Amino acid sequence: MMRQTLMLSAVMTALVAGARADALFVPSDGSIKMTESLVFGQWYVIESRGYYDYRDTVPEKIADAEWARTSVDDEWVWVETPAAGDLDLYVDGADVLMMGSEDGVTFGPHVFSPQHIYRARILGQGRPAELSIYDTRYDDNIGGLDVTLWPALAGDANADNVVDESDFQQLIEQFGGTPGEQNADFNGDGTVNLADFVLQRNNFGVVLDSGPAGQLSLLIPEPTTFAAILAGLGFLVRRRSGRR
Repeated sequence: MMRQTLMLSAVMTALVAGARADALFVPSDGSIKMTESLVFGQWYVIESRGYYDYRDTVPEKIADAEWARTSVDDEWVWVETPAAGDLDLYVDGADVLMMGSEDGVTFGPHVFSPQHIYRARILGQGRPAELSIYDTRYDDNIGGLDVTLWPALAGDANADNVVDESDFQQLIEQFGGTPGEQNADFNGDGTVNLADFVLQRNNFGVVLDSGPAGQLSLLIPEPTTFAAILAGLGFLVRRRSGRR
C-alpha cells in the first residue's frame, strides 16, 4: 500500500505541478474568450466572485453568477435565476449551474452565497472557453464578475478542492445512473459507475491547495486515509448487481 501511495503521489504531483489558475474578468455587457484551450476531457473548476448592476433603478438591481436581487411584492429579495432565463454566468453560450456557499468553504446547488462566491465543474472541449453574462438587454449593465478556472481533482463532486466523504456520498447516490447536480461522472462518459469510483478512490483524501500567484499544489494524504472509501467498493458492486 505504501509503494502504491508513493507512486500515486508522484503521478498526481506531475499532473498538477506547474498548473496555474486562470483569472478573468467577465463584463456584464459582453463576453471574454480565454487565450488558452481547455484540455479535452479534463474537468475544471470555475469560480465566480462578486456581483454587478443590471438595471439603472433605485434601489439598484444587482445580480451575481446565479442569483438576482429584485423586487417581489414590494420586497427586495434574492431569487435564483431560472435555468433558461438571464443574468446567469454562461460558458460557451450555455447556462451553468453554479453551486453557492454560505461559509465560503462548503458548496452546493441552489444555495445563495452572501459573499457572492460560486463554483461549478465544467468539462474541457479542447478549445478556449468563452465566458459571458447573459442578459436580454445590456445597455445599462455595469461591472462584471471575477472568474477563476483551474484543473479539478477527479473525484471532487462538490468542487471544494478536496476529495472526501461528501463526494463519496454523491457517488453512492448517483451510482449506476446519470450524473446529478453535484456531478459524480468523473471521466465524463455520461454515467456514474465503477470507473468513477476508481478515480475517486485514487484521489480520496487529497487536497488541492492554491498557493501564491495562482500556483496549484497537491497535499497527499496518509495511506490510511484510503481505508474509508475502499470499504465502500463492496457496497457499490452489490448496488450495481441489485439494479441489474
